[in-house]
Amino acid sequence: MKSFPCFSAIIFFIGCFSLHASIITVDDDGPADYQHICFAIDDAMSHDTILVAEGEYIECHYSIDKPLTLLGAGRDHTILSYWDGIISIRSDSVKIDGFTIQGGFMQTYVHHTDIQNCSPIMTNNTFIQRNGWGFVCVFYCNGSASPKLHYNNFNLDYTVFYLHNDSLDIHAEYNWWGTTNEDTIQLVIHDKHDDPSLGEVLYKPFLTQPAAVEGSEIDHLITTFNLYQNYPNPFNTSTTIPYDLSKDGHIRLSIYDQAGNLICRLEDGFKRQGAYTTYWNGTNSNNVPVSSGVYFSRLEIGSQLITKKLIIIK
Repeated sequence: MKSFPCFSAIIFFIGCFSLHASIITVDDDGPADYQHICFAIDDAMSHDTILVAEGEYIECHYSIDKPLTLLGAGRDHTILSYWDGIISIRSDSVKIDGFTIQGGFMQTYVHHTDIQNCSPIMTNNTFIQRNGWGFVCVFYCNGSASPKLHYNNFNLDYTVFYLHNDSLDIHAEYNWWGTTNEDTIQLVIHDKHDDPSLGEVLYKPFLTQPAAVEGSEIDHLITTFNLYQNYPNPFNTSTTIPYDLSKDGHIRLSIYDQAGNLICRLEDGFKRQGAYTTYWNGTNSNNVPVSSGVYFSRLEIGSQLITKKLIIIK
C-alpha cells in the first residue's frame, strides 16, 4: 500500500475570510477518496485541492472546468500516462504541480469559453517521451489565454504552441528545455504561427540544469520580490494573485480602493522565501461584496512595497 507524502495543511484564503477548501485524495493502490484522477476532478468543488499519491495513473482525458489545484507527490513519484489523452483546462485559477506527464500526445486547451483570461499554472512537472513515442507536447491557447509554465523539465524533441490568444504572451520562463544552447532551445520551442501579434512564448530566462525534484529546492531560485498582475483582470467573482518572496519575513497583502481606504487584508503574517498564490473574491473585511470599479493590491515586506491595479466588473 502506498502512502501519501507529508503535505502541509492547505488553506486557501478566498476573500477576506479564511475558507478551508476541501482536500480530495487519489490513490490507485490504497485507501483514498478516489482511485482515478478524472473522477476526483469531476466531483471536486471550486478551489478544492486534489492530492494524488505516488504511482502511475493511466487515464484518457482530464477536463478541468473549475478552479482546482492538482498536486502530485513529486515529479519522480506521480506519473500521468496516456497515449492519446488530453488535459483540457477551461477555467482560471487552475494549478498542476508535481507530476511526470508522459504519453503519446498531450494537448492542453486553455481558452476562452465562459471565463476570460484563463491562466493556469503548471509548475514542478516533467514532460517526457514514452518508449520513443510522444515526442511532441502541444499547447493550444485560445481566447484570452496566458498560461504560466515555470520550473518544468521538458525532455522532448519539440514543444509546440498554437497561439490564438488575443495578443497575450505565454509565460514559460525558468524551465529546463534539455539544453543550455539558446539556438537549440528556439528549435525545441515551436511557435506554430510565429506571429507576435498573436502573442509570444517568453522562455527567457531559462534554467541551465533540470529543475529540482522537490518544490522546496526550487524556492532558492526566487531572487526577486514581486507581485504579479492578478488574473483574470477585469474579473467578476474571484481573482488569483501570485507573488514571489526573495527572503523570509512578515508580509502584508492588502486591497485598497482608489481613495486609499483599506478594503481588506488577504495575507498578514510570516512567510518563507518562495512563490505563493492567494485569492480575492471581491469582498471587504466584513465579507460584503464591493462595487464595480478600480482597486489596488499592495504587497509589503519590510520597507519594500509593490502595488497592482485590479478591476471589478459586475
